[in-house]
Amino acid sequence: MTLSSPDCNWKPQSFKMEKMMKCGVCIVRIVSHNSSLVAGFLGVVLGLFLKFYLKRSDWIEFQIDLPGEMLLRMLEMITIPLIVSTVVIGFSPLRGEVTATFALRAKAVFLSTTILSMTLGLPRDEYDDHALSFDTALMNALWNLAPENSILACYRQHRTDMIEVEKDFDEQRLSPETNETQVRLVLHNVEGPNILGLVFWSFIFGQVINRITQCTHVSLDAISSINKVTKHAVNMILWYEPFALVFMVTSLILEAEDWEILFQLGIFIGVVVLGLVIFATVVLPLIYFLCTKRNPYAVIKGVFPALKNAFISSSSSATLPITFQCCEERLQINRRISRFMLPIETKISMNGSVLYEVVAAIFIAQLNNTPSDLNQWMTIAMTSAVLCTGPAGVPARGAVTTFFILRAVDLPAKEACILVFVESLLDRCCTFVNVLGGCIGVALLHHMSLRDLRDTEGQREETCSVMEDEREEVDRKEKQLADMLNDCDV
Repeated sequence: MTLSSPDCNWKPQSFKMEKMMKCGVCIVRIVSHNSSLVAGFLGVVLGLFLKFYLKRSDWIEFQIDLPGEMLLRMLEMITIPLIVSTVVIGFSPLRGEVTATFALRAKAVFLSTTILSMTLGLPRDEYDDHALSFDTALMNALWNLAPENSILACYRQHRTDMIEVEKDFDEQRLSPETNETQVRLVLHNVEGPNILGLVFWSFIFGQVINRITQCTHVSLDAISSINKVTKHAVNMILWYEPFALVFMVTSLILEAEDWEILFQLGIFIGVVVLGLVIFATVVLPLIYFLCTKRNPYAVIKGVFPALKNAFISSSSSATLPITFQCCEERLQINRRISRFMLPIETKISMNGSVLYEVVAAIFIAQLNNTPSDLNQWMTIAMTSAVLCTGPAGVPARGAVTTFFILRAVDLPAKEACILVFVESLLDRCCTFVNVLGGCIGVALLHHMSLRDLRDTEGQREETCSVMEDEREEVDRKEKQLADMLNDCDV
């Protein structure tokens, strides 16, 4: 006799349930990893529905704008402590782990590539008729580098404006044929954080702490604790981000009168990709060639498997094992340099991300018809470099980092929510450039440190030979002592 049907159907039903649970877990994992993109599409659907089937009013628009405005205000609240603590402890990981010469070379390579990447992302258009001249705007930036009060610098900055005033009676009498007004430059304070001054003096403060050995560890531990608390607060805000993005995209759809923004978004993608290609194929190879007089494309060919994996995985950390293998086996880079520098380069070498964030912030600023201002461009570039690089950088990428940057320079940031639709593709390109910049930097440091490595190897061999001679001398004396003891016994 056979068993009843319940016993026979148990295994197939259990297998189906297990398969459905695995599919559900995979779907939840995919949605959680792409929560911003999913929120963006939900915002588009909700915005189109409300645009065609709901009567608009000021009260409804205010309610739709509220969640997004709360997100921007929360990010703005923690921007200053995050930037200041990041800059102070930015170079501390190199302290005490390597020689001063090697640390100086590593900092020089990192700073040069970062400055070039954020400079490449700045606009090249001319200023409008009402903008300041270059020298006046540069003086304005220098004024902000020396704030009169560190507390006031958190919410107030210097600004030079051109004001049209009437001429004095004596001036009118001397030149009656000219106009009775003239333009004068007036320096005054405006609302908005002075990021240039805060970053500059945070850097000075961090260098002073590193030089005072008595309080270095205590001070850095205190500032690192502040940075960790701030990053934890950012992680908590990121849980709220998808919910706010839905309403931000909805509000943008309701306000859109045409679809020109899609054309502008396509231009933005082209500009970012072109900038990354120029930086990866021209700027980085040129730096390597000028410093080493060697073919830089041999390095690119050697690390190509790591670059391909970086583009596919969109993660520098996940690519690290393959990067180790390419640098040590294919490029013959010293193992001590690669094992020490590549993990650090994975965290601080974010040239592609810096370029993307600079272009994204300027794109959103121009989308809001913000006039060109050299001081704002410099602040955007410096803030992008601080938030994207360093072991204490902001624990977010894409649109959220752009929110940080725009709010740091007191610019409208709501339109940055459209970047969630393109950041997945562009993030792969940025990761590709990040890994390439790290590999070029490690190869450059290896070339600069060849003489030191040879000296170190020579000292090590000399030390080993001395130890071997001492060991042989000890063995010889022990043998003589043993022979003397045997003679005494006889």
